[in-house]
Amino acid sequence: MGVNMEKAVILGSLSRSFPMEILDNFKSTKGVIDADLVFGPYDFYVVVQVEDKEKLDVIALKIRFTEGVSSTITCNVVNKEALNLVRAHSWE
Repeated sequence: MGVNMEKAVILGSLSRSFPMEILDNFKSTKGVIDADLVFGPYDFYVVVQVEDKEKLDVIALKIRFTEGVSSTITCNVVNKEALNLVRAHSWE
């Protein structure tokens, strides 16, 4: 993984009549490293890893506006270097 890569997990819900090839379409998108159906409050997840936030936004919007997708939420992965910087500073 590159030093400044953006990574996110997109959780989504599907309509009742979603196309069966929907996950294959997601998986064929450059930057998508994994996608699968899940049980629970969401129907699928997609893991995205790209060079910058703009590319991440484009993929997230492409998924959100795919026919058969009724809603999504994008969870950005925390950059460990940024987390260490926050932990090193007192915010009091």
